[in-house]
Amino acid sequence: MKQSSLILIWAVALLFLIVSQACAAETRMLYFYYVGCPWCARMEKVLREPDMDGLLRRHAKIIRINIQGRKRISFLRQSGVEAAKKFKVYGTPTIIFMSVAGKELLRIPGALNRQDFLDVICRYLPGMREEKSCHEAAGL
Repeated sequence: MKQSSLILIWAVALLFLIVSQACAAETRMLYFYYVGCPWCARMEKVLREPDMDGLLRRHAKIIRINIQGRKRISFLRQSGVEAAKKFKVYGTPTIIFMSVAGKELLRIPGALNRQDFLDVICRYLPGMREEKSCHEAAGL
């Protein structure tokens, strides 16, 4: 009986890992910025914090887009300039969470501090409410 229970626990853990990876693959975080933007630097600092980076990577594929960039972004098949126009990004930083189907799930215009950013993503992004980090940091 112990061996079957252990196998069941491993199977559930593996299934959870596969499902969480699939969810991350289904959501894209488009982070629009430009080099020299002081607000972008503040937002980048928040996004690069190890725990925040880990949280985001568990739930989304992160794509950084320089709105002044001419280099093609393989995922979008467009340059940063073209992508900014397509997604109607009028200021930086702007973060857009999108489903694989291309539906916009959440748009965050401007820089937020760590707590405000966590509050927003934990409340409004699918799958984030269950995240332990959200419960601890955002008080959900």
